[in-house]
Amino acid sequence: SWPHLKGTMMRTTLTMMLMLMVSLAINTTTQAQVRLLGITGLQGDADQEAFPDAALFEISIEDGSAEKLYDLTFIPDTHAIGFNPEDGLVYHTGGSESWTDDPSREGGFGDHQYMETVNLETGELTPIFNANPPESPDDFPSFGLAAPLPSFIAPGNVRLIDDPDCEDEAVPGICPRERGEDEYHGLRGLTWSNEEKLFYGSDELGIFKLTPSGEATFVGQPIEDARDSKGITFYEKDGVTSLLLGNKKNGNLWTIDPENGDQVDDPVELEVPPESEFDLGFDGVLALAQHPETGVLYGIRRTDPEVSSAFERELITIDPVTGETHLVGNTGLHFASLTFATSTRVPGDYNGNGVIDSGDLDVHAQYIAAGDLAGDVNGDGATNVDDRAAWAEQYQNSWLGDSNFDGEFSSGDFVMVFGTAKYETGEAATYAEGDWNGDMKFDSGDFVAVFTTGGYEEGQRGVAAVPEPTTGLASLAALVLFIGNVVRKRIR
Repeated sequence: SWPHLKGTMMRTTLTMMLMLMVSLAINTTTQAQVRLLGITGLQGDADQEAFPDAALFEISIEDGSAEKLYDLTFIPDTHAIGFNPEDGLVYHTGGSESWTDDPSREGGFGDHQYMETVNLETGELTPIFNANPPESPDDFPSFGLAAPLPSFIAPGNVRLIDDPDCEDEAVPGICPRERGEDEYHGLRGLTWSNEEKLFYGSDELGIFKLTPSGEATFVGQPIEDARDSKGITFYEKDGVTSLLLGNKKNGNLWTIDPENGDQVDDPVELEVPPESEFDLGFDGVLALAQHPETGVLYGIRRTDPEVSSAFERELITIDPVTGETHLVGNTGLHFASLTFATSTRVPGDYNGNGVIDSGDLDVHAQYIAAGDLAGDVNGDGATNVDDRAAWAEQYQNSWLGDSNFDGEFSSGDFVMVFGTAKYETGEAATYAEGDWNGDMKFDSGDFVAVFTTGGYEEGQRGVAAVPEPTTGLASLAALVLFIGNVVRKRIR
């Protein structure tokens, strides 16, 4: 009957409304970000403030400019990074096996392969393994954070001293240690395998697998002389996934069989980017990474060392089929490895707990103290109290001074902050304790800030742009159910 059909149509419409509203709530709460990250190599004789070694940067895919994020753990020799989408962490490897170490170093040779994770939200570094951990049992220098020895080395042979019986002709009296069965020399690049849930790494010995827990497995040697292999990435197009490998001294781009490390056909010879000022030759593919959404392949090109410096490294796009490349920009830094990282974050969630709360403004106060533009909410090139007011409007959908997060700035907030008894005491205070202007104190300056920006006793701004994860969805559901009850009563 028509009433029955009409009721069914209304219920279907209400269901669709609920799905749409929930979808909108989720989309306004979270924001997927794809970020190109790069780690610098070692140029120890350079100005470390301008050209820091072993530092993690975010690189613009628009012009190649880079913004420093964190200093990572310094380890001698090669550095590489890879992103693990399973846990949302960046993995950083550095160091190499003992036989390339300086034999004149007191204490002899020693491995120092190292692996750690990087939390992109907080910068926290967590070591996984360290072949040369502190504190050193002898005079041999140690590097990195304390962690267990990697399983792929021979623990009893980590450090060797001069041995008169050694027959090494290159360095008489110095014995390189025996290499473990699956021990890599020094990983130069990392790429994540979505199928196997582990990393593949390029090394002068060949291709290795490396699990997130630090277990290494030798795959194979792709070319007769693998010493110059560098950039590595899985590349997916039209449903087919390939493993690509670059050369640090020329423009050869190899396709590798991930099952055994063998090369597949002849390499593609990459062309010099027509926009580059360094056009004498390609000179090397130092890093590779494919954008997870657009599918574009990016790389770091090493420019001619005879006419450029180690800091003239170019971010380029690459067609791995034709070899055509185009310049994105000169990075001005000595990038050694790239990776794309995908994260889902709540805009304005500075403390990384997944919701908008007063703790975010406590982190913002630290941004103000450090002059960190990560807190520049209004985009004026500075981080100050104006950004806190903008944060309250954009992310909390309220007013600066709404310490109890009830959606309005009122006398209830005064009761809350004065209850902490920190006013004009000089003690450290949080946003919930009255630090509205971000100087980490609760004093008259905070009242100047909130009454300058306005909002006191003006009620709520309106429907929150960023609802709390549970209450926001619950309110939406309740609203739709309420409408549904009204409609059903009218249909009857």
